[in-house]
Amino acid sequence: TGEIDYQSLGTGGDEYTQPMVRLVNALLVDAVKRGASDIHFEPEYAFLRIRYRIDGVMETIRSLHKTYLPGITVRIKVISEMNIAETRAPQDGRLSLTLNGRPIDFRVSTHPTVHGENIVLRILDREKSIISLDKMNLPEATLTRLSLMLARPEGILVVTGPTGSGKTTTLYSLLSQVNDETVNIMTL
Repeated sequence: TGEIDYQSLGTGGDEYTQPMVRLVNALLVDAVKRGASDIHFEPEYAFLRIRYRIDGVMETIRSLHKTYLPGITVRIKVISEMNIAETRAPQDGRLSLTLNGRPIDFRVSTHPTVHGENIVLRILDREKSIISLDKMNLPEATLTRLSLMLARPEGILVVTGPTGSGKTTTLYSLLSQVNDETVNIMTL
């Protein structure tokens, strides 16, 4: 990213001086700074493509030589508490980090391909995700209907849509509005 992380330089520990650790951390910080919702590590025949999804559009950020893939894969699997020995089956994991002074959650999934493991990190920025319903630019009729549904003592609400369409943001906003000890919330 061209920026020096003075804090990690001063720690003196071996963990933060490893090139793969610094590379993965720099990519995570960069994706959060750019407002990305996903990071994709896509292995190809001779290179590793790294793409971010920003505002629903996939942007290629950089391409690295294929020799970087094993180190990046192991680093992401270790911090996501996944099995580093399993490369032939899909895996799911998660991690929480504090980046740029904010808590950020990541959902991680790996999927084997012919050229190596494809890795996708879904970025869940809690501060960005929780906004009030009236600031979501919903039509007045929809907002009224949602308010009536939230006032009911029981029921189910299904939220669907394509990747990056705002499902998680909508759910977090709804949950923050009904946040009460008497409410029993189950998500699937």
